[in-house]
Amino acid sequence: MFERITMTVIFLNAIWIGVDIELNHADVLAEADPLFIIAENLFCLFFSTELTIRFLLYTRKIYALRDLWFLFDLFLVVLMIIETWFMPLVHVFSTDPAGASTGGLSVLRVARIMRVLRTARMARLVRFMPELMILVKGMMVAFRSVFFTLLLLLLVTYVFSVAFMQFSRGIVNLETTLFRTMGTTVETLILGCVLTDQAGLIREVGKDSPIIAALLIVFILVGSLTVMNMLLGVLVEAIKTVSTIEREQLEVDFAKRVLWEMISKGEADSDGDNKISEEEYMNVLRKPEAVTALTSLGVDVEAALDYGKLLFEDGEPLTFGDFMRGILTLRGSNQTTVKDIVDLRKFTGDEFSQVHEVLNGLAQFVVSQAAGHQPPPLQPSLSVSRRHSLTSRSSNERESIR
Repeated sequence: MFERITMTVIFLNAIWIGVDIELNHADVLAEADPLFIIAENLFCLFFSTELTIRFLLYTRKIYALRDLWFLFDLFLVVLMIIETWFMPLVHVFSTDPAGASTGGLSVLRVARIMRVLRTARMARLVRFMPELMILVKGMMVAFRSVFFTLLLLLLVTYVFSVAFMQFSRGIVNLETTLFRTMGTTVETLILGCVLTDQAGLIREVGKDSPIIAALLIVFILVGSLTVMNMLLGVLVEAIKTVSTIEREQLEVDFAKRVLWEMISKGEADSDGDNKISEEEYMNVLRKPEAVTALTSLGVDVEAALDYGKLLFEDGEPLTFGDFMRGILTLRGSNQTTVKDIVDLRKFTGDEFSQVHEVLNGLAQFVVSQAAGHQPPPLQPSLSVSRRHSLTSRSSNERESIR
């Protein structure tokens, strides 16, 4: 409920910014109409209170300094406090009784800058909309590729600028207007060919030189269509990759949250040891909430029920981390890797070793019975590698099991 109220206020504040920019012509809030003063103070009070509540919810306050979103929100709230409460006070104290400002234009300049910086508040919308976050992260991932693509466009523009200046020598109209200097030529190519419709420019050049017009068309094909579409493809591919990763992470986090809440509230952890036994494992997978969470991950719940026999072969309960690692191996979208093949070989080899030990002990027992001697006791063996291959335990954990 608290997050929904906060998101609603953020939306209202984003809309109010546009209304304020259009209708409020005062540079300082103290000179604005009462409606704008009341609205800005209410928004500032709400966001300050919201940030304070979030800070108090941290079990250790030092964690707040490690939360980048909290620090970003703190920065926005500080800007809002300066604009809403601090700047009007400075304006009031810097104005003499006659109404003239004694602080010069510095207060007004700072006030105008603060009004522009208020648009940064809308960045908080990204936090409450995963789709916007995917797009932003996609742009960040593609930044390097975009930079080199634009560098390629600039290089192509420079090469063609040299060619246009060379071919336009002797043509007075082109040499003195469009291709007078390198700067003018680059400006003509970028503004006239890449960023706007090119028909008018091509006709203007074609009146004086059809050859240069043809060269201009070649530049448009290379610089505008090829390079710019390449840039679009890079952005689409980057956003697609980030979108896949982010959606997968959101699904995993959702499943973890649902399953952990079931364990922490005692719905799945009947003995309260924060570990999952085989019986608790079976009970968890039969609950509708768990089925929904695991189905969203692409996990076959029926296969997971059979899989529990392998997870708990040694009879020991699993930690939540081992439980989630074992469940995530059953996702249908998982791809087979070399590590999986190696683990399968180890698993198969250890299983055959265990069978060999059992058969060897049985053979010794039969021989002892036939000879009339006391048979040696059979030593049950533990298939450690089976659990390791399925839950990816660390080496220390494997040694402790042995």
